[in-house]
Amino acid sequence: SAHPSFHPGRCAEIVVGDAVIGAVGEIHPSVADAFGLTGRVIACEVDLAELLIERGPWQFRTPSTYPPIIFDLSFAVDEDVPASDVIDAATKAAGPWCESVSVFDVFAGDAVGEGRTSIALTFTLRAPDRTLTDDEAAPVRKAISEAVSAATGAVLRGKL
Repeated sequence: SAHPSFHPGRCAEIVVGDAVIGAVGEIHPSVADAFGLTGRVIACEVDLAELLIERGPWQFRTPSTYPPIIFDLSFAVDEDVPASDVIDAATKAAGPWCESVSVFDVFAGDAVGEGRTSIALTFTLRAPDRTLTDDEAAPVRKAISEAVSAATGAVLRGKL
């Protein structure tokens, strides 16, 4: 997320359901300097009252006993594109078999290009009633790549 007190690209919103209840990240160097702090400083703010709101009963889903398909995709985006935009587009495109999406690497350097950042994601797909095949996962990977590109201007690093 973007917050003026935090270093760009090094902060995230804390979300419960649809409610943003806080932020966590590395304090912007100019803010740290203003308070006489040195080094990398991490801070977190959470509205604890939001955690106490009754949200209804928990619902349990029986986990699938079938093995997952796990794969990684890496995208090069402009450095001002939040990782959350990449994750949101990827999650929506991944479809109903998507069990999880997580960032495992963020990289900026000559290999990506000036003003660009590489955001690498790990996906876990699993069907509740069978083992998915590579032929079923391939169109999901393509849909994710196309959706992230359309939403953020990202370029897939590597091949599908």
